[in-house]
Amino acid sequence: MAKNKYLLLAENIRYAVPGRKRKILDISKIALRKGRIVFALGANGAGKSSLLNFLAGRLFVPDAKLVLNGKVLPSLTEKLLPGYRGIELIRQEPDLNPHFRVGEELDRHLRVFDPGTSGRKKQQYVSKFRLKSLLNQKTGSISGGERRRLALACALAGSPEIILLDEPFSDLDAEGRGLLARLILDMAGEGISFLIVSHNGSDACWLADEVWILNSGRLTERLQRTENSFRPEKAGTASLLGFRNIVSAHHYPSISEKGFSRLHFPENKLLPWQEGMLDLGNAGCRRILFSSGETHCMWSTGAGILFSSGPAFARIREGEEMRLGVHPVEIFHLK
Repeated sequence: MAKNKYLLLAENIRYAVPGRKRKILDISKIALRKGRIVFALGANGAGKSSLLNFLAGRLFVPDAKLVLNGKVLPSLTEKLLPGYRGIELIRQEPDLNPHFRVGEELDRHLRVFDPGTSGRKKQQYVSKFRLKSLLNQKTGSISGGERRRLALACALAGSPEIILLDEPFSDLDAEGRGLLARLILDMAGEGISFLIVSHNGSDACWLADEVWILNSGRLTERLQRTENSFRPEKAGTASLLGFRNIVSAHHYPSISEKGFSRLHFPENKLLPWQEGMLDLGNAGCRRILFSSGETHCMWSTGAGILFSSGPAFARIREGEEMRLGVHPVEIFHLK
């Protein structure tokens, strides 16, 4: 491996609660490059928060190794205080003093890390993170999205190289999600790396450069962004990423392949059946939505609920039936 190829390298991350056999974390190696956005996806209990706490220097993992910019970081047993300079952790409920006003909380961080230019930077951060209307409100009274924007501003005061985010989009409305996504993209463009843990992969499809799948403490799949977004091999990964047309392969034995148990049909490839297509059978149109000039349909089929999008169904009406199909080359086989 080339020297300093990675901003962060962690090895031998194996951790179990004393007295229990099952490991909460069992990962041989992970690596993070500068300016990259990585999503770690998994169900509740998959080990996502434990992984963040380890990387943030708040969970002691015996025999693990953590390297930042080519420098081995000390374990918690060698430190007086938890945490590492250059790595910031923002929890789902950020660590803010609920009795401080927003301006006071921001001042507190800026004066610790950069007292010489704190006034000028405060003006920049207030504008960048849209905090002007909140400065005189107490941090305990503002919304979850506003607290996360404030926490990002406070984290930036410490000049981090990596920011770890725990479920940052979990309870935000559309406007809040958009604001937070823009900030993450802007900061990544400035060279800051992000590791974001979530159980919902819909945001990852747009924001992530890489996706890691955690299952019972293990990394079971790692994906790199391509021009077609992400192409998972496993049905569980596809589901976490928001793929909806996932069905059991036994419904269509003519195209089943050994080693694959699920099929995925892209929504825009689901069409009225024609010769040469895989016949998905008759389907009843249950719901129709119109958006951006396209027709979006929900279908009830023998294999379950399927979704389609595109102009091919512009004249369909709710309650009507139609024979559906998909070209075999458009089918994803999933394990």
